Amino acid sequence: MNISTQEPFKRLLTRSWMEMPVRPWLAVTGLMLLAALGIGIYNFRTAIEERRLIRSGTPVQAVVVDLGRDTRQMPRDEPVRVTLEYTIPGTQKTIRSERMIHRQTGGLIRLRDQIPIRFDPESPEVWTARTEPPPFLQSMTVPLALIPVVLISGLVTFLHRQRVIRVIRKGSIQKAGVVSIRQPPLAPLSKQLGVTLEQDRTVRSLYWPNRLGQVRVGDVIDVRTDGKRVFAVRAYE
Repeated sequence: MNISTQEPFKRLLTRSWMEMPVRPWLAVTGLMLLAALGIGIYNFRTAIEERRLIRSGTPVQAVVVDLGRDTRQMPRDEPVRVTLEYTIPGTQKTIRSERMIHRQTGGLIRLRDQIPIRFDPESPEVWTARTEPPPFLQSMTVPLALIPVVLISGLVTFLHRQRVIRVIRKGSIQKAGVVSIRQPPLAPLSKQLGVTLEQDRTVRSLYWPNRLGQVRVGDVIDVRTDGKRVFAVRAYE
């Protein structure tokens, strides 16, 4: 059987993202980006809600009834989860609500302390003890810190993909024998094949898309290789 020397560009732009050296980094980049967006959106909405409470929430004195631990006081150098109890003005309805109270450097919170808060009349369990909103930038600290991680991971992903494209375009086409098959966790629509080249019995791994049909141990497939990495030719046709 003759091996075609035509460059397999048909699926190059899409398939190269799915190869073994690229896919883990692509997954990491995607997860970090989703985390940054998710945390950013949550913190932004929380900051908007807190500003609304500070501006138009109902003021009331609340009593600290639980600090979440077997303790009667805690420092406020970091945010503290507390349970407050307060009565809605003009009613006999008592609200018991557990939320995080903002940090106050050098501060101390004790059981039975009275704390001025503002709560949402529509959702009385939602309250804030702040009197001034924090800067928006402070709310975005975590998502902003993730941006360099996303950029670095994205750059590594891009560089790995460029190496794949280089092998597909300039690597030699060789015969490879299939010596093992397994299901990779990061590629549910592919099989991970262990293959050996005719001139080199070192076992190398590549992804074989399920759309190409079944492959068995002992089969011989065409691969593009630079001597280190191997990729299935048919995956790009």
